[in-house]
Amino acid sequence: MMQFIFPAFLVTFGIVLLTVGAEGLVEGSLRLSRRLGVSPLVAGLTVVAFGTSAPELGVSLSAALKGVSDVALGNVLGSNIANALLIVGIGAMLRPFSPHSSLVRRELPVLLGVSLVAWALAYRGVLTELFGLLGLLTFSGYIFYLYRAKEGEDESLKEISEEVKKSTGLKNSFIIEVFLVVGGLIALFGGSKVFLKGALNIGYLLGVPELFIGLTLTAVGTSLPEIAATVSAARRGQGDIIMGNVIGSNLANLCFVMAVTSIFTPIPVPRLALIRDFPVMVVSGGLLFLLVQKKTPISRFQGGALILFYFIYVFFLKY
Repeated sequence: MMQFIFPAFLVTFGIVLLTVGAEGLVEGSLRLSRRLGVSPLVAGLTVVAFGTSAPELGVSLSAALKGVSDVALGNVLGSNIANALLIVGIGAMLRPFSPHSSLVRRELPVLLGVSLVAWALAYRGVLTELFGLLGLLTFSGYIFYLYRAKEGEDESLKEISEEVKKSTGLKNSFIIEVFLVVGGLIALFGGSKVFLKGALNIGYLLGVPELFIGLTLTAVGTSLPEIAATVSAARRGQGDIIMGNVIGSNLANLCFVMAVTSIFTPIPVPRLALIRDFPVMVVSGGLLFLLVQKKTPISRFQGGALILFYFIYVFFLKY
């Protein structure tokens, strides 16, 4: 047991750095965007999506550059599955919610389409610069679409923006804003290195494959910002914020995190990921699509079923 103490410390310390770094990056970026006259709505959605996906970017890029590409791939797939099943399930268990906004209805089909395209391209056996360029182009189009969207169209978008605004407690200062952005990026970079080292050491001590490490330990660890946002939103009864955060983060994971990583270095795709993890990610998105079509709230029972589905998936990862 003693050999696990130091790796466990690294994982814990890395999670702290990743969380603090993401918070600093979101805080500073939002303040800078308002100073530059960018719409709070657009700034809130894009910064929240990037900020909660920043830990995934740091860990996936670090893993790929260290030559453990299975961890990089598993981190993105595992995070998206955890977001759709575990995080939405936790939100519903804490407080049933009804995501009725047009944001959810518009973006869930987009997420499903992007997931299917990523799965299809992965059948080539490797995700290359082509996937990266297509992903970044899609992500840019998504941001442009948000920029063109009218702020008065969707009250839930305003709520997200207001929630982000409430988190800013420091006095407006350009120096503080730059410090938060730069400090957040440094914390993310350092945290991803520390977290990855600890996670890999634990995996090696347990004798589990690198893909398993990415799909479980690193995926849940880097999803902590989404979990924190979900608990906060559930307490306020803001179901659209929960679902919007999940959809935006999953889109950012596929179209930004995995895209940027594949541009830096090709990501080999194991056959097991093609026949197990990609399908589960797509089915998870499909379940969310079906749930939001109902007129009734997502109940605690349905939330519990999503969580159970997630743990069944994790259980079968061992085989």
